[in-house]
Amino acid sequence: MTRRTAALVVSIVVLLLLVGAASVLPVPYVRLAPGTPYNTLGEVDGVEIISISGTTTYPTSGNLDLTTVSESGGPYGTLTMGDVLLGLRNPAVRILPVEQVFPEPVDQTVVKEENAQAFDESQSAAVSAAMSYLH
Repeated sequence: MTRRTAALVVSIVVLLLLVGAASVLPVPYVRLAPGTPYNTLGEVDGVEIISISGTTTYPTSGNLDLTTVSESGGPYGTLTMGDVLLGLRNPAVRILPVEQVFPEPVDQTVVKEENAQAFDESQSAAVSAAMSYLH
């Protein structure tokens, strides 16, 4: 093996190691993708998601799906460069800098509490809108 061939082989091995390491290192991005839809006409743990009292209701059939967004990165963990590159190839996925989604450092527990509160407020608004429509 000549010196030139040995240098080429070593360079290729080093390049592959660097690319491999870069693909698993965390990067400061957030991945947003379509999440799981939830049927709001259904039940969770035996409790109706939407319940209406004080007026006549009628049986329903079918689904009234609440769409959600799946989020990775940020306070929920880290994304790797490989995740980012795969996300950029998928038209249903958005890759955003973490500062654009979470302007200030946020604890995961705080985010979950805020999401739960927003969901409760949204549910109350939906009930209010339904009641207004029925009257």
